[in-house]
Amino acid sequence: MDADLALLLHPSYWHWLTLAVILFGFEIMSMSFFLLFPAGAAVVCGLVLMVWPDLDIRLQLAVFAVLSVVATAVGRPLLVRARQSSRADGLNARGRQYLGRRVQLETALEAGRGQIRLDDGWWSAVSDTGETISEGAVVEITGVEGSTMRVRTFRQ
Repeated sequence: MDADLALLLHPSYWHWLTLAVILFGFEIMSMSFFLLFPAGAAVVCGLVLMVWPDLDIRLQLAVFAVLSVVATAVGRPLLVRARQSSRADGLNARGRQYLGRRVQLETALEAGRGQIRLDDGWWSAVSDTGETISEGAVVEITGVEGSTMRVRTFRQ
């Protein structure tokens, strides 16, 4: 009993590093980005304990608590913003990557409607003005509405 109590009141750096690994493991399973920061704080506590092995448990817990809260408050919004910007790069919105691109028509857009070839596929296309655009004309993609590209004649 006394040995268990001594272990709880005087943890070594290995205890903090083990806690960090456990928290990282749960973070990997949950992908919530909430446990990432306390895990990092546990790593810092373990490193601090390597330098000052006689550091009081109350001070260790205070360092862990403060680092966890501050790191979460600062880091989580940054991660959320980074995740949102990476989603906006065209994932699940393939057509947006073609905005501003110029292509030569292989078939005419009759009454402003038809198809254009982009890379290895065909897309529906609508002229911004509704005009007929002849085969061979160069058009610029100005917008995307679902799977339909909005185009206008490109004049150099």
